Amino acid sequence: MTLRRDVNGNWTDQRSFGTDRATGRRRRRMHTVDGSLTREEAQREMDEWFSSVTLPEALESWLASLGGIRSPKTLESYAGDCRRILRVLGSPRVADLDTRDVSVAISEMLRRGSASGGPLAPATVARARTVLLEVYDQLVDDGVCERNPVRGTKSPVVPAGGTVRAFDESELEEIRTALDAARAGGGRDRDMAEACLVVMLTGMRCGEACAVSWRDWRRAAGTIEVRRSVFEARSRGGARVGIGPTKSRRSRRVAVPASLSEVLSERRARAGRPGPDEMVFPGPCGGLTRPSSVSRWFKALLGGIGVEGHLHMLRHSMATLMLESGASIK
Repeated sequence: MTLRRDVNGNWTDQRSFGTDRATGRRRRRMHTVDGSLTREEAQREMDEWFSSVTLPEALESWLASLGGIRSPKTLESYAGDCRRILRVLGSPRVADLDTRDVSVAISEMLRRGSASGGPLAPATVARARTVLLEVYDQLVDDGVCERNPVRGTKSPVVPAGGTVRAFDESELEEIRTALDAARAGGGRDRDMAEACLVVMLTGMRCGEACAVSWRDWRRAAGTIEVRRSVFEARSRGGARVGIGPTKSRRSRRVAVPASLSEVLSERRARAGRPGPDEMVFPGPCGGLTRPSSVSRWFKALLGGIGVEGHLHMLRHSMATLMLESGASIK
């Protein structure tokens, strides 16, 4: 605390409120009160004002402090957690929340925490609790709160065995037949089907497949260099799409089977003479293909053949088949 008089004789105070993690500098708030007050009176009024930080303000400041050091996709996930927290807690002063309030909020999220009023998965609620825990740790460090009310609560128990189901061999055969039929139809369906084949036959994530350039495909070596991933992020300005690092932030090489190499060769021939930095799967207007578009297209394909599942199961199915054959998936 730095209570002092300014040049006009009023009392002023400046206190930290979080750290800008991109610059490492402290984020600060300043307040001024009437200079006719005694120091003790000014101090009490300052304490009351600085403790008036609301939960939405604290969450927004915490998110802003992560800019530049977290990927846009991660920030989008955190923003979703913040919305879930506010949906059940509202806009109280951060100093007014106690452990019972947070415990009730955790129960409410489990019961009716989704935007539609339905329940949230325990893993989702556990992640939101972790966000709130970190926010309050920062508030305590900054002197805005005396204690962290989240520390006295219990995280929801996440059931074991929550792994993604893999398609069985018969389902994979049906999917491959449907993808080949979609390729034969040409147009955007062919583009989507071939992106799905990359996921299916290499085990790449959808965002990674959408970010592959012709430079990344080493036909002679039979590999694809996985260096980047297409991300989608929502913000107040609307949804945006871009290219960032892979989830592990490391590049890797994946094997390309002969059948996929043939697909990619045909694709490059149709593209004419694409430059090495051009995308293998450009968007319809020449930009980036959104992973969500590929996922929705694949979901519709599955509906058409009566198979339950989603695109990420293709990656999981590839990993399962490799493990069963004794191959390494690292």
